Amino acid sequence: ARDFQKRAEEYAQNRDLAMSSFYRVRNDADFVEREPRDFKQERANLKLCYIPFPVTKPLLEMDSEQEEIALNINRSILSYCEGLGIKSSSESRAIFIVKQGLADPLLADEIYIQLSKHLTA
Repeated sequence: ARDFQKRAEEYAQNRDLAMSSFYRVRNDADFVEREPRDFKQERANLKLCYIPFPVTKPLLEMDSEQEEIALNINRSILSYCEGLGIKSSSESRAIFIVKQGLADPLLADEIYIQLSKHLTA
């Protein structure tokens, strides 16, 4: 267990492996564009960290059609993992997420980075 923790800490220090280095991650100003002014800096700081509520913009740059799907994916991940009171079943949320990732490589990347963000909790 200690060896794993040591390796995890080493990876965390490696900028090449940081989520912020991931291809097409939105810059902070773009990511918080739809956030209330009082929360912009806080939300920018938490862009790649777990938050218990849906994001207002996808983490990656994409077109508007993909953005809407990515926001639905984010809500599905949160509700699947935490039961946010959404009425659909866990199975249907998981199937939705997987189908979107299979249908569009950019959405697959978005799913990957959203799940990575969720795991920072």
